[in-house]
Amino acid sequence: VEATWKAFLQKEVRDQVLYELKVPNDSLKDFFQKDSTLFFSSLELDLKRVVTSTKEEAETVIDLLNKDVAFTKVLKEYSALNEDLITEGKLGWKSIEEFGTLNTKINQIKIGEVVGPLEYQSGKWLVFKCVGRKEAAPRTFEQAKNDVEGTLLTIWQKKAMNKVISQTKSKHPLRVDLEKISSINFSYLK
Repeated sequence: VEATWKAFLQKEVRDQVLYELKVPNDSLKDFFQKDSTLFFSSLELDLKRVVTSTKEEAETVIDLLNKDVAFTKVLKEYSALNEDLITEGKLGWKSIEEFGTLNTKINQIKIGEVVGPLEYQSGKWLVFKCVGRKEAAPRTFEQAKNDVEGTLLTIWQKKAMNKVISQTKSKHPLRVDLEKISSINFSYLK
């Protein structure tokens, strides 16, 4: 019961801080202009993939695709995933970050290029073919506004919470559990 009560109080304090916090548009613009490189768009790739059961099959897929054999024909013959047959192997546009640990192996891929074989989960192998590429680029303030607001709100929320703690400590002779308070998550919630 005590833990539930403490959690409730933490949530109430956090919600009050969030409710009262407003970031003026001028502050957003100033923050963006100080370092707009923080808000570049990511590299985006439009890829098709074939997941095979063996490395040898993946190497065969690469050879066939490099010989301009139709992607759908190769996919139908070698795919180990039914979902790829339904989507024709199309992953659609994805930011490079969405590829996790594979991003360093595919971030230089060019349109029309085939990359693989790359080890995948459960002993499967991946082959990617690039059908589109959008380079990372600067965004305008309007394009990045939501990200700028999220970043600035997180910074301001931490400052506001520190202010609440300081005010509480100066008004009331109580012990503040800094470890518990610092565990309050101030991820952007708008």
